[in-house]
Amino acid sequence: MKTNRAILAAALVFVVGGIIYLQSAQRHFNKPFVVMFSHYRERTPEKSETMIQLVNSRGKSLIRRIGPDGRDVQHLVPAYPPGGWADRAAYLRSTHVIRTEQILGLTAYVFREDVGGQVLEEWFAPETGPVPLKTIIETVGADTIIIEAFNIEFREVSDHEVEPQPSLVR
Repeated sequence: MKTNRAILAAALVFVVGGIIYLQSAQRHFNKPFVVMFSHYRERTPEKSETMIQLVNSRGKSLIRRIGPDGRDVQHLVPAYPPGGWADRAAYLRSTHVIRTEQILGLTAYVFREDVGGQVLEEWFAPETGPVPLKTIIETVGADTIIIEAFNIEFREVSDHEVEPQPSLVR
């Protein structure tokens, strides 16, 4: 049950991130990339799981949830709008940006939003578009959920790499 709530919370993060992203005016195309995330609850960081997100040059993407044994446990296929990523000026025009920080050598714009009893903070970089490099979800009376990038590689991502395994799509 807790796992389902965590998955639901992560899905909400990506939806809200997409909405914030869609509000940005100018867009340009960037390099494809692979980013690795640690996904954990603040009180139990030892129960962390790994997520890998791949995005190719056409915006096709796949999120792989990796279990403790190193095997894929779930594939998520996020849908991003065509047309490239937001530029720095678009981020700076947003009323949701509260500060900037450096994450993995990239300037990230921190968005803060109150969403239905939750406080959501997401760190977006123009180079990764709608894919947040860090997310913190604070809910009253519940553990804080943290999803944080620990590695990013800008490289070509093939269509094969972003094809989900049908048995892992839920």
